[in-house]
Amino acid sequence: MPLSQIKSIEFWAREYRLPLWWLNDPRHVFIGDNTFFLFKNPILHCYYVNGRMQKEHSSGQVYFSKADSFSRYIERSQKMVEKMQKSEADFFGQDLKSLTDKELYGVFDGFRFLLKDFTALYTKTEAEKLKKFEGVKDKKIKEELFKVGKIRFELRKSVESIFRILLGDVLKEIVRRFKIKSKDWFFYDCAEAQNLFNGRKVSSRVIAQRQKGYAVLNVNGKRELLVGNEYKKARALVKKMTAQKDDKILRGSVAQPGMVKGRVELVLHNVRDLTKKVNEFKVGNILVTEMTTPTTVVACKKASAIITDEGGVLCHAAIISRELKKPCIVGTKIATQVLHDGDKVEVDANNGTVTMLKRAA
Repeated sequence: MPLSQIKSIEFWAREYRLPLWWLNDPRHVFIGDNTFFLFKNPILHCYYVNGRMQKEHSSGQVYFSKADSFSRYIERSQKMVEKMQKSEADFFGQDLKSLTDKELYGVFDGFRFLLKDFTALYTKTEAEKLKKFEGVKDKKIKEELFKVGKIRFELRKSVESIFRILLGDVLKEIVRRFKIKSKDWFFYDCAEAQNLFNGRKVSSRVIAQRQKGYAVLNVNGKRELLVGNEYKKARALVKKMTAQKDDKILRGSVAQPGMVKGRVELVLHNVRDLTKKVNEFKVGNILVTEMTTPTTVVACKKASAIITDEGGVLCHAAIISRELKKPCIVGTKIATQVLHDGDKVEVDANNGTVTMLKRAA
């Protein structure tokens, strides 16, 4: 049983609407061994297992160990941004309907390969890779980190256009041509996606089962897709191994120091109308979210403090909170799960703690 091979598990990230064919593409070095993904529509929970987190810490230390590490990363990132912008410009105006199936697959795979290169670079600055820089006092290093954070933000903005093309224009032509539902396309695995261009569809029964939930386990050099009862067992295992005590204190990493007391207001990215939720955010409340994005900047500006589940010294929340001079704690992992609208909390962003003062009625 593959689940028995999981000895330890640590939260990595939370994503939305990532297709299965993207998730289990063997070319993705960032996924690799000892990773575990649990999909419950529309959220994908990502975990490191069996000590992979510590390996990420080590690889980040090695990658950013030289004096010119930051400048080299910025240079590579700028080239990546330019590459994505050129690919977007070259695609503009292309008549996908006129392409053969083989040519359409070439467009699809070309963008997928570009995203693979982007991800390999972008994940070099994941929170766990930069653990050694948390709380750094050196002014020069802090300035370099800020520059890297800025270019990381540019990388993220540029790739969103590529995803819009791949999951918009290209997806639209694929589902039209092969007469499948667009939502079903998200549940094709990598090999099945390629086979579709050879006329082989995945049965509606298989798709329906995956839509109920699935898990992808990468361990000991093997990758397995778990559905049905195995998926249910996977969910139960994750719940057991990540169970949190009903602690009145949450801990995370300091992104911007300061201390604030106030009411919690959650902004979750899986709501139907995120923009409306952001616009309705009450001035002075404490923003609690999975991660901040360009869409949630309005709420960041209104908030007295920011708390996120995810992120590290270079995440979007860290960059924005420094610019806004708002106390911010990132990487709590569970803030959105244990805090509720109206809870009164104390945010001590000098020490990276969030203390429950009073639960909402």
